[in-house]
Amino acid sequence: MVITASSRSPSSVEEDAQARIRILPGGDYGFAWTKHGSNAKDLEYFVRYLGFSPMEALLAATKYGAEIMMRGGELGQVREGYLADLLLVDGDPLANIAILQDPARLLAIMKDGTFHKEPGIRSARSLRPSRLHDAVGEDRSWPSSSSSASPSRSRRRSAAATPC
Repeated sequence: MVITASSRSPSSVEEDAQARIRILPGGDYGFAWTKHGSNAKDLEYFVRYLGFSPMEALLAATKYGAEIMMRGGELGQVREGYLADLLLVDGDPLANIAILQDPARLLAIMKDGTFHKEPGIRSARSLRPSRLHDAVGEDRSWPSSSSSASPSRSRRRSAAATPC
């Protein structure tokens, strides 16, 4: 039996949470009335109407969704050996889950380890240093190999990723 969140009252949702019944977002996307990419609205509804925290809504859509599909050992988390479905978001979805609905805030989208939407920085990195100088009007050569931290490593530390 499938219980949809829309058919439950807030008090029922609280009772379900106490009984450890998982409520997960999902549905049929790809139609005129539910276009692909509109599923982030479900996360906002989970926070706004069901009392989930933004982190709980994200876990329901990723980790717990993978578990219910019996694929918890390969999907739904950012871990070594897991399929890489990631969003690079301009902002903090834990502070405002609705930013996931703004396509302009999705800086990069990776599906199965391949970019569907590449980050803008990738094109700048592919430029030779002389062309990069011409493009930005100043010398932006990378530090020499004797430097303790490579640019890509420092970028990785500062980027935030959200599993899809």
